[in-house]
Amino acid sequence: MVKPDDKIDCQIGTITVAGRLIHDGHPYGVLTVADALAKSSNVGAIKLGLLVGNESMYDYMKRLGFGARTGIDLAGESAGLLRAVSRWQPASIGSLAMDRK
Repeated sequence: MVKPDDKIDCQIGTITVAGRLIHDGHPYGVLTVADALAKSSNVGAIKLGLLVGNESMYDYMKRLGFGARTGIDLAGESAGLLRAVSRWQPASIGSLAMDRK
């Protein structure tokens, strides 16, 4: 859908998703997709998530192992939680697209 050198407008660091205002740590303007991801732009990540869409985002997350155990014998490991798309809220795609540090 996008290439690393494609441009994405990070809107000087703010975006509203389903009535929820989300900020970047820094006020980024237009960045390449690669730079938006490297700088952890929430706005850039959300725009990419919206471009991908709910069903594809869910599919990618499942294929990457979200909501499943790793298969490594780790004491106390849990599978995590990845709700079905039918249980997502309107702002879920925005939250899921952002990285959690």
